[in-house]
Amino acid sequence: SLLSKNGTQAEEWWGQLDITQGHMTWKRPLLLNAALNLQLRDSGLLVHLFAKQKKQWLNDLLTIKNVTGETKVLLNGKSILLRKVRISGEQLLVLADVHLREKKIQGGMYAGYGILGMGIELEDERRTLKLLKPRKWYDSFSKNFETGSP
Repeated sequence: SLLSKNGTQAEEWWGQLDITQGHMTWKRPLLLNAALNLQLRDSGLLVHLFAKQKKQWLNDLLTIKNVTGETKVLLNGKSILLRKVRISGEQLLVLADVHLREKKIQGGMYAGYGILGMGIELEDERRTLKLLKPRKWYDSFSKNFETGSP
């Protein structure tokens, strides 16, 4: 639940994360190979945690209701791989494939809201926006990412 600064419950909020399949080795390094599903009442908690906007109208604008998501995650002592990330709610759709290793990031993301969309290619410190047919770009990127040649 989401609590206000004085410790009282600010609003009825809930979230659920399910491991639908996979396995974990509970020792150092922690190993996880799993498929995850996510359901959130809304994105309000994430907006409060990451955006920390003082203007309530902006918080309301960034809050998406009925958020669902899924991904495949592979975690070992050296890297985190998120494959086939899909997060949606209302008119929002976010797709991503991301590999974090040795403090470097490589991957791609598509974000769409209604008819608007954009892609982002991530390579270390570089961020390259993909504005021309971003969904088509992401679909091609994701297919190549899966075969190991992002």
